[in-house]
Amino acid sequence: GYEKKNEKTGVEFKSFAEIMTMLNHTYVDVVKMDVEGYEWHWIHKEPETIHRVGQLLIELHIEGLNEREYPGESAVSFVERLEAKDLRMFHKEVNHEYPHLCTELSFIQKEWEEWDEKKYNFTPLKLRL
Repeated sequence: GYEKKNEKTGVEFKSFAEIMTMLNHTYVDVVKMDVEGYEWHWIHKEPETIHRVGQLLIELHIEGLNEREYPGESAVSFVERLEAKDLRMFHKEVNHEYPHLCTELSFIQKEWEEWDEKKYNFTPLKLRL
């Protein structure tokens, strides 16, 4: 799971599913995610939340990916995981400050025209704590 509290800063963390549940959301229309490498944890540990996002704007960190935790992963496999959940990439932009470390990616639901109808049929998340 996630590190629940940063011992150095005392900052407490919540997973995406926890935040959705806390706010009583079954879907989110647009998510902007810049979580400094934790996007890898999200995609592996919370796959049930991915299809509940209409549009995803994400900064993908490539450099320093923990090979022990996620062996064989790459930017391509990250995109493939999202596409398997019906998200399609529509924009890519290199991070000009750190081009070898991360890139900005934008995704939208494959069937965007049907999103308004589909999103109201999601059931509440069942958290595994």
